[in-house]
Amino acid sequence: MFIKTLRTKVLLYFIFASAVVISIYGVITYNMIRGNLETEMENRLITAGKIIAQSAVPGELQYLKLKGKLYDNYRERLRKLKEITEVRDILIIGPDRKIILSTLEDNEKFFLNLDRYEIEKAFEGGKASSPLYKGAKGMYYKTSYVPVDGGDKVRYVVAVEASVEYIRYLTQYGNLLGVIGLVSFAIAAGLSILLSRGITKKLEALKKKAEQIAKRNFRENIEVGGEEEISVLADTLDSMKKELEDYIQNREKMATVGEFSAGVAHEIRNSLGAISGYAELIREKAADEKVKKYSEDIVKNCYKMSEFLNNFLAYTKEFTPDMQEEEVSRMLDSVVEEMPKEARPAIARHYEQHGARIKADLFLLKKAFHNIIINSWQALDKPQGIVDLYVVRDGQKTVIIVKDNGKGMDSNMKAKIFQPFFTGRKEGTGLGLAIAYRIIKEIHKGEITVESELGKGTEVKVIF
Repeated sequence: MFIKTLRTKVLLYFIFASAVVISIYGVITYNMIRGNLETEMENRLITAGKIIAQSAVPGELQYLKLKGKLYDNYRERLRKLKEITEVRDILIIGPDRKIILSTLEDNEKFFLNLDRYEIEKAFEGGKASSPLYKGAKGMYYKTSYVPVDGGDKVRYVVAVEASVEYIRYLTQYGNLLGVIGLVSFAIAAGLSILLSRGITKKLEALKKKAEQIAKRNFRENIEVGGEEEISVLADTLDSMKKELEDYIQNREKMATVGEFSAGVAHEIRNSLGAISGYAELIREKAADEKVKKYSEDIVKNCYKMSEFLNNFLAYTKEFTPDMQEEEVSRMLDSVVEEMPKEARPAIARHYEQHGARIKADLFLLKKAFHNIIINSWQALDKPQGIVDLYVVRDGQKTVIIVKDNGKGMDSNMKAKIFQPFFTGRKEGTGLGLAIAYRIIKEIHKGEITVESELGKGTEVKVIF
Protein backbone atom coordinates (compact mmCIF):
# COMPACT_ATOMS: atom_id res chain seq x y z
CA MET A 1 0.00 0.00 0.00
CA PHE A 2 1.27 3.50 -0.87
CA ILE A 3 0.31 4.88 2.58
CA LYS A 4 3.18 3.86 4.82
CA THR A 5 3.12 6.20 7.81
CA LEU A 6 0.75 5.88 10.77
CA ARG A 7 0.26 9.65 10.83
CA THR A 8 -1.05 9.71 7.26
CA LYS A 9 -3.35 6.77 7.93
CA VAL A 10 -4.83 8.41 11.04
CA LEU A 11 -5.30 11.69 9.15
CA LEU A 12 -7.05 10.00 6.23
CA TYR A 13 -9.16 7.91 8.61
CA PHE A 14 -10.43 11.00 10.47
CA ILE A 15 -11.14 12.88 7.25
CA PHE A 16 -12.86 9.91 5.65
CA ALA A 17 -14.95 9.22 8.76
CA SER A 18 -15.96 12.88 9.01
CA ALA A 19 -16.85 13.01 5.31
CA VAL A 20 -18.98 9.88 5.55
CA VAL A 21 -20.84 11.03 8.68
CA ILE A 22 -21.48 14.55 7.39
CA SER A 23 -22.48 13.30 3.93
CA ILE A 24 -24.92 10.73 5.29
CA TYR A 25 -26.37 13.21 7.79
CA GLY A 26 -26.61 15.92 5.14
CA VAL A 27 -28.28 13.72 2.52
CA ILE A 28 -30.79 12.28 5.01
CA THR A 29 -31.74 15.62 6.56
CA TYR A 30 -31.82 17.43 3.19
CA ASN A 31 -34.14 14.85 1.61
CA MET A 32 -36.29 14.65 4.74
CA ILE A 33 -36.70 18.43 4.97
CA ARG A 34 -37.31 18.76 1.24
CA GLY A 35 -39.87 15.95 1.28
CA ASN A 36 -41.72 17.44 4.24
CA LEU A 37 -41.75 20.92 2.74
CA GLU A 38 -42.88 19.61 -0.66
CA THR A 39 -45.69 17.61 0.92
CA GLU A 40 -46.75 20.64 2.98
CA MET A 41 -46.77 22.86 -0.11
CA GLU A 42 -48.66 20.30 -2.16
CA ASN A 43 -51.35 20.04 0.52
CA ARG A 44 -51.60 23.84 0.65
CA LEU A 45 -52.01 24.15 -3.14
CA ILE A 46 -54.59 21.36 -3.32
CA THR A 47 -56.57 22.93 -0.46
CA ALA A 48 -56.55 26.29 -2.28
CA GLY A 49 -57.59 24.50 -5.47
CA LYS A 50 -60.52 22.82 -3.72
CA ILE A 51 -61.77 26.18 -2.37
CA ILE A 52 -61.60 27.74 -5.83
CA ALA A 53 -63.21 24.71 -7.53
CA GLN A 54 -66.11 24.77 -5.06
CA SER A 55 -66.79 28.45 -5.82
CA ALA A 56 -66.79 27.88 -9.59
CA VAL A 57 -70.05 27.15 -11.45
CA PRO A 58 -69.47 24.72 -14.37
CA GLY A 59 -72.39 26.25 -16.34
CA GLU A 60 -70.73 29.69 -16.21
CA LEU A 61 -67.20 28.53 -17.07
CA GLN A 62 -68.16 27.74 -20.66
CA TYR A 63 -68.72 31.50 -21.29
CA LEU A 64 -65.29 32.60 -20.05
CA LYS A 65 -63.85 32.28 -23.54
CA LEU A 66 -65.98 35.24 -24.57
CA LYS A 67 -63.98 37.40 -22.13
CA GLY A 68 -66.99 39.51 -21.21
CA LYS A 69 -68.25 40.76 -17.87
CA LEU A 70 -68.43 37.21 -16.47
CA TYR A 71 -64.77 36.71 -17.36
CA ASP A 72 -63.81 39.93 -15.56
CA ASN A 73 -65.81 38.97 -12.46
CA TYR A 74 -64.13 35.52 -12.27
CA ARG A 75 -60.71 37.00 -12.81
CA GLU A 76 -61.24 39.57 -10.06
CA ARG A 77 -62.44 36.86 -7.64
CA LEU A 78 -59.45 34.67 -8.46
CA ARG A 79 -57.04 37.57 -7.95
CA LYS A 80 -58.45 38.14 -4.46
CA LEU A 81 -58.11 34.41 -3.70
CA LYS A 82 -54.58 34.56 -5.07
CA GLU A 83 -53.71 37.32 -2.60
CA ILE A 84 -55.31 35.43 0.28
CA THR A 85 -53.60 32.13 -0.52
CA GLU A 86 -50.30 33.83 -1.51
CA VAL A 87 -49.86 31.82 -4.70
CA ARG A 88 -48.32 32.98 -7.98
CA ASP A 89 -51.15 32.21 -10.38
CA ILE A 90 -54.60 30.60 -10.54
CA LEU A 91 -55.81 29.14 -13.82
CA ILE A 92 -58.88 27.46 -15.21
CA ILE A 93 -58.30 24.85 -17.91
CA GLY A 94 -61.05 24.00 -20.35
CA PRO A 95 -62.12 20.72 -21.94
CA ASP A 96 -59.65 21.25 -24.79
CA ARG A 97 -56.82 21.31 -22.19
CA LYS A 98 -56.14 24.98 -22.86
CA ILE A 99 -56.14 27.86 -20.40
CA ILE A 100 -59.38 29.85 -20.51
CA LEU A 101 -58.51 32.11 -17.55
CA SER A 102 -55.35 33.18 -15.72
CA THR A 103 -54.69 35.79 -13.05
CA LEU A 104 -51.49 36.73 -14.92
CA GLU A 105 -51.33 38.60 -18.22
CA ASP A 106 -49.37 35.90 -20.01
CA ASN A 107 -51.67 32.95 -20.63
CA GLU A 108 -49.10 30.88 -22.52
CA LYS A 109 -47.91 28.35 -19.98
CA PHE A 110 -45.11 26.07 -21.15
CA PHE A 111 -45.64 23.64 -18.28
CA LEU A 112 -49.06 22.53 -19.61
CA ASN A 113 -47.30 20.26 -22.08
CA LEU A 114 -45.03 18.95 -19.31
CA ASP A 115 -47.90 18.30 -16.89
CA ARG A 116 -50.15 16.38 -19.26
CA TYR A 117 -50.22 13.34 -16.97
CA GLU A 118 -51.30 15.40 -13.92
CA ILE A 119 -53.88 17.35 -15.98
CA GLU A 120 -55.43 14.16 -17.36
CA LYS A 121 -55.58 12.72 -13.85
CA ALA A 122 -57.55 15.81 -12.73
CA PHE A 123 -59.94 15.48 -15.69
CA GLU A 124 -60.52 11.90 -14.55
CA GLY A 125 -61.69 13.21 -11.16
CA GLY A 126 -58.45 12.95 -9.15
CA LYS A 127 -56.13 15.50 -7.63
CA ALA A 128 -52.51 15.76 -8.81
CA SER A 129 -49.42 17.90 -8.37
CA SER A 130 -46.52 18.45 -10.75
CA PRO A 131 -42.87 17.88 -9.88
CA LEU A 132 -40.76 20.95 -9.22
CA TYR A 133 -39.79 22.77 -12.39
CA LYS A 134 -37.54 25.73 -13.13
CA GLY A 135 -39.29 28.77 -14.56
CA ALA A 136 -38.79 32.50 -14.95
CA LYS A 137 -35.79 34.16 -13.28
CA GLY A 138 -34.39 30.78 -12.30
CA MET A 139 -37.15 30.25 -9.73
CA TYR A 140 -38.66 26.85 -8.99
CA TYR A 141 -42.43 26.32 -9.27
CA LYS A 142 -45.04 23.71 -8.44
CA THR A 143 -48.61 23.39 -9.75
CA SER A 144 -51.53 21.42 -8.33
CA TYR A 145 -54.61 20.43 -10.36
CA VAL A 146 -58.11 20.02 -8.87
CA PRO A 147 -61.23 19.02 -10.88
CA VAL A 148 -64.36 21.23 -10.92
CA ASP A 149 -67.34 19.04 -10.06
CA GLY A 150 -69.57 18.96 -13.11
CA GLY A 151 -71.81 16.01 -12.38
CA ASP A 152 -71.19 12.95 -14.49
CA LYS A 153 -68.08 14.32 -16.22
CA VAL A 154 -65.24 16.73 -15.39
CA ARG A 155 -65.05 19.47 -18.00
CA TYR A 156 -62.93 22.05 -16.19
CA VAL A 157 -59.86 21.90 -13.97
CA VAL A 158 -58.51 24.53 -11.58
CA ALA A 159 -54.69 24.87 -11.51
CA VAL A 160 -52.90 26.63 -8.66
CA GLU A 161 -49.26 27.57 -9.26
CA ALA A 162 -46.85 28.78 -6.59
CA SER A 163 -43.16 29.64 -6.49
CA VAL A 164 -41.09 27.38 -4.29
CA GLU A 165 -39.29 29.63 -1.84
CA TYR A 166 -37.99 26.82 0.31
CA ILE A 167 -35.52 25.76 -2.42
CA ARG A 168 -33.56 28.90 -1.60
CA TYR A 169 -33.48 27.93 2.07
CA LEU A 170 -32.52 24.38 1.19
CA THR A 171 -29.66 25.74 -0.90
CA GLN A 172 -28.54 27.82 2.06
CA TYR A 173 -28.81 24.71 4.24
CA GLY A 174 -26.65 22.77 1.77
CA ASN A 175 -24.07 25.56 1.79
CA LEU A 176 -24.13 25.53 5.59
CA LEU A 177 -23.51 21.78 5.57
CA GLY A 178 -20.57 22.37 3.23
CA VAL A 179 -19.08 24.95 5.60
CA ILE A 180 -19.65 22.62 8.57
CA GLY A 181 -17.99 19.83 6.59
CA LEU A 182 -14.91 21.93 5.85
CA VAL A 183 -14.65 23.03 9.47
CA SER A 184 -15.08 19.41 10.60
CA PHE A 185 -12.37 18.28 8.19
CA ALA A 186 -10.04 20.95 9.56
CA ILE A 187 -10.80 19.93 13.16
CA ALA A 188 -10.41 16.22 12.27
CA ALA A 189 -7.10 16.91 10.54
CA GLY A 190 -5.85 18.86 13.57
CA LEU A 191 -6.93 16.17 16.03
CA SER A 192 -5.43 13.40 13.90
CA ILE A 193 -2.11 15.24 13.67
CA LEU A 194 -2.03 15.73 17.45
CA LEU A 195 -3.00 12.11 18.16
CA SER A 196 -0.66 10.60 15.57
CA ARG A 197 2.20 12.83 16.70
CA GLY A 198 1.85 11.51 20.26
CA ILE A 199 1.63 7.89 19.08
CA THR A 200 4.50 8.12 16.59
CA LYS A 201 6.67 9.90 19.14
CA LYS A 202 6.26 6.99 21.55
CA LEU A 203 6.78 4.43 18.78
CA GLU A 204 9.93 6.28 17.75
CA ALA A 205 11.15 6.01 21.33
CA LEU A 206 10.42 2.27 21.29
CA LYS A 207 12.26 1.96 18.00
CA LYS A 208 15.38 3.64 19.43
CA LYS A 209 15.28 1.36 22.48
CA ALA A 210 14.90 -1.69 20.22
CA GLU A 211 17.95 -0.50 18.24
CA GLN A 212 19.89 -0.30 21.49
CA ILE A 213 18.84 -3.86 22.34
CA ALA A 214 19.96 -4.97 18.87
CA LYS A 215 23.36 -3.52 19.73
CA ARG A 216 23.27 -5.64 22.93
CA ASN A 217 22.86 -2.64 25.18
CA PHE A 218 20.66 -4.43 27.72
CA ARG A 219 20.97 -1.66 30.29
CA GLU A 220 18.51 0.50 28.32
CA ASN A 221 15.31 0.97 30.36
CA ILE A 222 12.10 0.61 28.35
CA GLU A 223 9.64 3.05 29.90
CA VAL A 224 7.68 5.17 27.44
CA GLY A 225 4.26 5.42 29.17
CA GLY A 226 1.23 6.58 27.20
CA GLU A 227 -1.79 4.59 26.05
CA GLU A 228 -2.46 1.06 27.27
CA GLU A 229 -1.50 -0.54 23.95
CA ILE A 230 1.84 1.34 23.87
CA SER A 231 2.51 0.37 27.48
CA VAL A 232 1.75 -3.29 26.71
CA LEU A 233 4.12 -3.13 23.72
CA ALA A 234 6.83 -1.57 25.90
CA ASP A 235 6.35 -4.24 28.60
CA THR A 236 6.52 -6.97 25.95
CA LEU A 237 9.71 -5.48 24.54
CA ASP A 238 11.16 -5.28 28.06
CA SER A 239 10.36 -8.96 28.68
CA MET A 240 11.87 -9.84 25.32
CA LYS A 241 14.98 -7.85 26.25
CA LYS A 242 15.44 -9.88 29.43
CA GLU A 243 14.83 -13.18 27.63
CA LEU A 244 17.19 -12.17 24.82
CA GLU A 245 19.86 -11.16 27.31
CA ASP A 246 19.60 -14.53 29.07
CA TYR A 247 19.55 -16.36 25.74
CA ILE A 248 22.65 -14.57 24.42
CA GLN A 249 24.51 -15.15 27.68
CA ASN A 250 23.62 -18.86 27.58
CA ARG A 251 24.58 -19.07 23.89
CA GLU A 252 27.91 -17.45 24.61
CA LYS A 253 28.50 -19.86 27.47
CA MET A 254 27.48 -22.80 25.26
CA ALA A 255 29.68 -21.51 22.47
CA THR A 256 32.62 -21.37 24.85
CA VAL A 257 31.81 -24.88 26.10
CA GLY A 258 31.34 -26.05 22.52
CA GLU A 259 34.70 -24.68 21.42
CA PHE A 260 36.37 -26.25 24.41
CA SER A 261 34.56 -29.57 23.83
CA ALA A 262 35.50 -29.55 20.15
CA GLY A 263 39.15 -29.03 21.05
CA VAL A 264 39.01 -31.88 23.57
CA ALA A 265 37.21 -34.10 21.04
CA HIS A 266 39.97 -33.46 18.45
CA GLU A 267 42.68 -34.38 20.95
CA ILE A 268 40.79 -37.52 22.03
CA ARG A 269 40.25 -38.54 18.40
CA ASN A 270 43.95 -38.14 17.66
CA SER A 271 44.83 -40.26 20.70
CA LEU A 272 42.22 -42.86 19.67
CA GLY A 273 43.90 -43.12 16.30
CA ALA A 274 47.20 -43.94 17.94
CA ILE A 275 45.61 -46.44 20.38
CA SER A 276 43.67 -48.10 17.57
CA GLY A 277 46.83 -48.37 15.43
CA TYR A 278 48.88 -49.95 18.21
CA ALA A 279 45.99 -52.32 19.07
CA GLU A 280 45.81 -53.54 15.46
CA LEU A 281 49.59 -54.02 15.44
CA ILE A 282 49.38 -56.07 18.67
CA ARG A 283 46.54 -58.16 17.20
CA GLU A 284 48.66 -58.99 14.17
CA LYS A 285 51.88 -59.79 16.11
CA ALA A 286 50.50 -61.46 19.25
CA ALA A 287 50.53 -65.28 19.51
CA ASP A 288 48.30 -65.43 22.58
CA GLU A 289 44.57 -65.69 21.64
CA LYS A 290 43.47 -63.71 24.68
CA VAL A 291 45.79 -60.85 23.72
CA LYS A 292 44.38 -60.95 20.16
CA LYS A 293 40.80 -60.84 21.52
CA TYR A 294 41.55 -57.97 23.86
CA SER A 295 43.32 -56.01 21.15
CA GLU A 296 40.36 -56.58 18.78
CA ASP A 297 37.95 -55.26 21.47
CA ILE A 298 40.18 -52.21 21.82
CA VAL A 299 39.95 -51.58 18.03
CA LYS A 300 36.14 -51.96 18.03
CA ASN A 301 35.64 -49.61 20.96
CA CYS A 302 38.07 -47.11 19.46
CA TYR A 303 35.97 -47.21 16.27
CA LYS A 304 32.74 -46.60 18.24
CA MET A 305 34.30 -43.77 20.19
CA SER A 306 35.67 -42.24 16.98
CA GLU A 307 32.19 -42.44 15.37
CA PHE A 308 30.66 -40.75 18.41
CA LEU A 309 33.28 -37.98 18.29
CA ASN A 310 32.64 -37.48 14.58
CA ASN A 311 28.91 -37.06 15.26
CA PHE A 312 29.63 -34.74 18.17
CA LEU A 313 31.88 -32.55 16.06
CA ALA A 314 29.29 -32.57 13.26
CA TYR A 315 26.63 -31.37 15.72
CA THR A 316 28.74 -28.57 17.19
CA LYS A 317 30.32 -27.46 13.92
CA GLU A 318 29.18 -24.20 12.27
CA PHE A 319 28.35 -25.09 8.66
CA THR A 320 28.51 -22.77 5.66
CA PRO A 321 26.12 -24.54 3.29
CA ASP A 322 26.67 -24.65 -0.46
CA MET A 323 23.08 -24.31 -1.71
CA GLN A 324 22.34 -25.74 -5.16
CA GLU A 325 19.25 -26.96 -7.02
CA GLU A 326 18.99 -30.68 -6.25
CA GLU A 327 16.57 -33.36 -7.44
CA VAL A 328 14.96 -34.92 -4.34
CA SER A 329 14.43 -38.45 -5.69
CA ARG A 330 18.04 -38.66 -6.96
CA MET A 331 19.32 -37.47 -3.57
CA LEU A 332 17.27 -40.12 -1.74
CA ASP A 333 18.41 -42.85 -4.16
CA SER A 334 22.01 -41.90 -3.39
CA VAL A 335 21.29 -42.11 0.35
CA VAL A 336 19.74 -45.58 -0.01
CA GLU A 337 22.70 -46.82 -2.08
CA GLU A 338 25.09 -45.77 0.71
CA MET A 339 23.09 -47.62 3.38
CA PRO A 340 24.46 -50.85 4.91
CA LYS A 341 23.75 -53.85 2.66
CA GLU A 342 21.51 -55.48 5.26
CA ALA A 343 19.29 -52.33 5.41
CA ARG A 344 18.64 -51.83 1.68
CA PRO A 345 16.10 -54.68 1.18
CA ALA A 346 13.81 -53.15 3.84
CA ILE A 347 13.61 -49.78 2.08
CA ALA A 348 10.75 -49.19 -0.41
CA ARG A 349 10.65 -46.06 -2.56
CA HIS A 350 7.40 -44.33 -3.67
CA TYR A 351 8.10 -41.18 -5.66
CA GLU A 352 4.98 -39.37 -6.82
CA GLN A 353 7.14 -36.43 -7.83
CA HIS A 354 10.27 -37.73 -9.60
CA GLY A 355 11.35 -34.32 -10.86
CA ALA A 356 10.77 -32.36 -7.63
CA ARG A 357 13.73 -30.08 -6.96
CA ILE A 358 14.79 -28.10 -3.91
CA LYS A 359 17.63 -25.74 -3.09
CA ALA A 360 19.94 -27.54 -0.66
CA ASP A 361 23.46 -28.48 0.36
CA LEU A 362 23.62 -32.02 -1.04
CA PHE A 363 26.26 -33.30 1.40
CA LEU A 364 24.43 -32.04 4.50
CA LEU A 365 20.96 -33.10 3.31
CA LYS A 366 22.21 -36.62 2.49
CA LYS A 367 23.67 -36.81 5.98
CA ALA A 368 20.34 -35.74 7.52
CA PHE A 369 18.27 -38.29 5.60
CA HIS A 370 20.87 -41.01 6.18
CA ASN A 371 20.40 -40.49 9.92
CA ILE A 372 16.58 -40.48 9.64
CA ILE A 373 16.38 -43.59 7.45
CA ILE A 374 18.95 -45.56 9.44
CA ASN A 375 17.07 -44.67 12.63
CA SER A 376 13.81 -45.97 11.10
CA TRP A 377 15.51 -49.18 9.95
CA GLN A 378 17.00 -49.74 13.39
CA ALA A 379 13.50 -49.38 14.90
CA LEU A 380 12.14 -52.35 12.87
CA ASP A 381 11.31 -55.19 15.26
CA LYS A 382 9.68 -57.75 12.97
CA PRO A 383 10.80 -59.88 9.98
CA GLN A 384 8.39 -58.11 7.64
CA GLY A 385 9.60 -54.70 8.76
CA ILE A 386 9.74 -52.05 6.04
CA VAL A 387 10.80 -48.42 5.66
CA ASP A 388 8.74 -46.50 3.05
CA LEU A 389 10.10 -43.36 1.37
CA TYR A 390 7.60 -40.94 -0.22
CA VAL A 391 8.09 -37.77 -2.24
CA VAL A 392 4.87 -35.78 -2.80
CA ARG A 393 3.80 -32.22 -3.51
CA ASP A 394 1.62 -30.14 -1.19
CA GLY A 395 0.80 -26.98 -3.11
CA GLN A 396 4.11 -25.21 -3.72
CA LYS A 397 5.98 -27.34 -1.17
CA THR A 398 7.86 -30.62 -1.51
CA VAL A 399 7.13 -33.20 1.20
CA ILE A 400 9.47 -36.13 1.98
CA ILE A 401 8.07 -38.85 4.25
CA VAL A 402 10.05 -41.62 5.94
CA LYS A 403 7.64 -44.16 7.43
CA ASP A 404 8.35 -47.45 9.18
CA ASN A 405 6.22 -50.16 10.77
CA GLY A 406 8.60 -50.70 13.69
CA LYS A 407 8.09 -50.58 17.43
CA GLY A 408 7.14 -46.89 17.54
CA MET A 409 7.43 -44.49 20.49
CA ASP A 410 5.33 -43.17 23.34
CA SER A 411 4.51 -39.45 23.65
CA ASN A 412 7.27 -38.81 26.20
CA MET A 413 9.96 -40.30 23.95
CA LYS A 414 8.56 -38.56 20.86
CA ALA A 415 8.85 -35.16 22.61
CA LYS A 416 12.58 -35.70 23.20
CA ILE A 417 13.51 -37.42 19.93
CA PHE A 418 15.43 -34.44 18.50
CA GLN A 419 17.28 -33.56 21.71
CA PRO A 420 21.04 -34.22 21.58
CA PHE A 421 22.30 -37.29 23.49
CA PHE A 422 18.77 -38.69 23.87
CA THR A 423 18.42 -42.23 22.51
CA GLY A 424 16.15 -45.22 22.88
CA ARG A 425 18.89 -47.73 21.99
CA LYS A 426 21.65 -48.93 24.29
CA GLU A 427 24.28 -48.61 21.61
CA GLY A 428 22.99 -45.29 20.26
CA THR A 429 24.73 -41.94 20.70
CA GLY A 430 21.61 -39.77 20.57
CA LEU A 431 23.10 -37.40 18.00
CA GLY A 432 21.80 -38.76 14.67
CA LEU A 433 18.33 -37.18 14.74
CA ALA A 434 19.63 -34.07 16.53
CA ILE A 435 22.03 -33.53 13.62
CA ALA A 436 19.24 -34.20 11.09
CA TYR A 437 16.98 -31.68 12.87
CA ARG A 438 19.68 -29.01 12.84
CA ILE A 439 20.48 -29.54 9.14
CA ILE A 440 16.82 -29.45 8.06
CA LYS A 441 15.39 -26.86 10.44
CA GLU A 442 18.23 -24.45 11.12
CA ILE A 443 20.37 -24.66 7.99
CA HIS A 444 17.75 -25.36 5.29
CA LYS A 445 14.82 -23.59 7.01
CA GLY A 446 12.58 -26.61 6.42
CA GLU A 447 10.01 -28.24 8.66
CA ILE A 448 10.37 -31.64 10.32
CA THR A 449 7.67 -33.40 12.34
CA VAL A 450 7.29 -36.86 13.89
CA GLU A 451 4.14 -38.96 14.35
CA SER A 452 4.49 -42.23 16.24
CA GLU A 453 2.50 -44.79 18.22
CA LEU A 454 3.78 -47.72 20.22
CA GLY A 455 3.60 -50.95 18.21
CA LYS A 456 2.48 -49.15 15.01
CA GLY A 457 5.65 -47.49 13.79
CA THR A 458 6.87 -43.96 13.18
CA GLU A 459 6.43 -41.37 10.42
CA VAL A 460 8.93 -38.54 9.92
CA LYS A 461 7.70 -35.77 7.61
CA VAL A 462 10.11 -33.21 6.11
CA ILE A 463 8.72 -30.19 4.23
CA PHE A 464 10.70 -27.76 2.04
